[in-house]
Amino acid sequence: MQLARSTECVMFRFAVRDGALLLLVLSFWFLATTIGALALPAAIGAGFVAFQLHEWGHWLGARAAGAMVTPASSLLSPFLFNFDSTANSRYQFLAMSWPGFVATAIFLAVFQWWLPPTHPATTLTQQIGWGLASVTIVIEVPLALWTLAGGRIPPVSVFLPGKR
Repeated sequence: MQLARSTECVMFRFAVRDGALLLLVLSFWFLATTIGALALPAAIGAGFVAFQLHEWGHWLGARAAGAMVTPASSLLSPFLFNFDSTANSRYQFLAMSWPGFVATAIFLAVFQWWLPPTHPATTLTQQIGWGLASVTIVIEVPLALWTLAGGRIPPVSVFLPGKR
């Protein structure tokens, strides 16, 4: 019970961090129409928000599947958690994987069809979004397909808790 509360507390801190980032990016986005110098940080920030949306998708999938995960040890980590490949099943790995892909599809759709074409940050934001999606396709999709086809869960640890 104590571990669950600790995890919830850490994840709440990540949610606050990412909510603050979203508000900052939205502020830059709206101000960039009058202050052109904010277009670059608005686009880069939108990329960070998209990455975090992808990571939150993985987190929600892992939680829904009851997977063994460890929250990241630092709020500076771009990754929210560590998925324990040895303690979880193929089902849990796949359940953790697909919501991140859905989140990627959502931010691509928003970037492509919702952003105003005349906004100074739109083109760069779209390019960053496609770059992030490409990384997902090259790195994560093959791992999910391998596992889906009956392969072992790949070691996907991105950090070791307690170590930097």
